[in-house]
This record gives sequence, structure tokens and C-alpha cells, in this order.
Amino acid sequence: MVLIAGPWVSSAIRNQFNLVTGAIGSGTTGENFYEPEDIPDPNKGTAFAVYSADDNSLMFYKRRGVPKAGDMFNYRRVTDVYTGFETGAYTLVETPTNRYGSSTAPWATHQSHIEAVKIVDNGIAPKSVSVWFSNMTKLKSVDVARLDTSKCTQMADTFFMVTQLQSLNLSSWDVSSTYNFSCMFQECHSLKNLDIRGWSAHPDKAGLFGMFFDCLSLQSLDLSGFDLASAADANKMFGHCQSLSKVSLGLNWKWVICDDGEGTNSYLPTPSADTIPGADGKWYSVSSGRGYTPQGIPSNTADTYVASRGMLSR
Repeated sequence: MVLIAGPWVSSAIRNQFNLVTGAIGSGTTGENFYEPEDIPDPNKGTAFAVYSADDNSLMFYKRRGVPKAGDMFNYRRVTDVYTGFETGAYTLVETPTNRYGSSTAPWATHQSHIEAVKIVDNGIAPKSVSVWFSNMTKLKSVDVARLDTSKCTQMADTFFMVTQLQSLNLSSWDVSSTYNFSCMFQECHSLKNLDIRGWSAHPDKAGLFGMFFDCLSLQSLDLSGFDLASAADANKMFGHCQSLSKVSLGLNWKWVICDDGEGTNSYLPTPSADTIPGADGKWYSVSSGRGYTPQGIPSNTADTYVASRGMLSR
């Protein structure tokens, strides 16, 4: 037997289908099917971060509501939830075993467990990200492209002692308001690839001190957008960057010399054949082929430099 439905039946079915598909869509339609914490709101929402011990993740949201510890949220059990960090200012603090072993960041109690960080929603706009991810020694995955850093003035120690992270893309960050990058990546021992192309950076005073210090694995840097006109101290900026083999500098780059009595400076490291094949202690200009000692690389000259003559032909 074949049943033939009238127009009003098919219309009712279609309306119900539209309601259901709307509810499982973007989260901005079918809102009656959602809790407030499920609805992104980049303009008027509350920024919060969730740490979940289920997968040792720290994820950032901006929603119309905030989940509670113990809730199931985004397929994970909420271990802890944090708010107020957009206006917070945090610093490194001493532990019994390490002078800079922890921080005042609200999620620091879980720093040794966190393996993944992600900015899920748009609209999160902190005034400072200093020490946010410091001492996360198990951190291996970072997705922070959606973070709005346009009004951020402080990035000191942001990734300090993130020793296992191998790759980091921050090219989407707007750092035009940031003046303090000191020790931002210090002791990121495993970091090989760091993408900060497009940064228009204007550090002030000691704003570059130790920025890449002890980045033992870092291979290349694009600093062509850095303006050092106001910088007074970039000491130890490239200290122990033993694998660094390619650096791009811009017209507004200058070498900032500050004698701290320890024999250190802001120059590029001296390339060594122990870590860079074919290195002979000089940096070679890609545009001219000329070799320079670290102290001889000119200021205010846009060019790319490689750590061995053989790299010029690559």
C-alpha cells in the first residue's frame, strides 16, 4: 500500500528538518538546542579557558556562557576553567627547584601536564600574553592563530621553557603594539621551525633581551619587519642558537650593543661546522655572496644571510 502525504504534511516535515539541521550547524542558528556555553560570541561573549585532564589540553573560547568544572564540554570533561585572563598580567615565579619554574598564570598548576593549546574562538584579545605558556615542558601542539594580539603590549617569556615543541606558527599575530619580547622563546630547545614572517615589531629598551636564547634547534628566522630604532638592549638575543643557518633582516634592523660584563652581545652566533655543514665562521649575504663575521654584518641593510657559502646555491 502506498501512502500519499498532502502538502501540509510535507511542509511540516521540511520545517522540522530545517530546525534540526540548523541546530547542528554553526551554533548561531537553532539556539534553542544549545546551552549558552555552546554559542560563540566574539563581540559580547566571555573569554574562558578550559583545561581537561582527558587529553591534557588547554583550550580558549569566547562564548555566551561558561562551563563548570565537571561538565562535559567539547567532548572532554572539564577539569578546570579560567576567566579574566584578557586583562591579567602574569610573571614567572620561583619554585623550590627552579628560580623561574612556574608562573602566576591561572593554569600554571597544570603546566607540567599540558600537551596541546588551541585558541578555538575569535574575539579573545589579551593586553598581555607574558608567561602564558611558560614551563609547559610537555607541550607539543600549539594553534593560536585566532588570538587577537593587536592590543597586546607584553610577550615576555610567553613560550619560556617549552622544551618539546618543534614547530610554531605565529605569522598571524599582530605585534604592532608589543614592545617587550624579552626571553619570549628562551630555552625552546626542540623548536626547529618558527614562523614570524610579517611581524612589524617595534621593541623598546630591553624588549629583545634573550628573545631566542638557548633555542638550540632553531634553523631560520625572518626578522625583516623588526624596527630596532628604540631598542637599547638586545643582549643574548641569539645566544646558543647553534643550529641557526638562515636569517632575514630589514632596513630598520640595527645591531644593539650592550656590554653586561659577561662577554655577550646581540650579534648572530658564529656558525660552526660542528652543527652546520660547511660553516666557516662567517655569514654570507644572499644578495652579494660576500661573507661577514657576526660583528661585520651591516645595520640598516635589507638582506638574507646564510651560515655557509654552500647554502648560497640552494
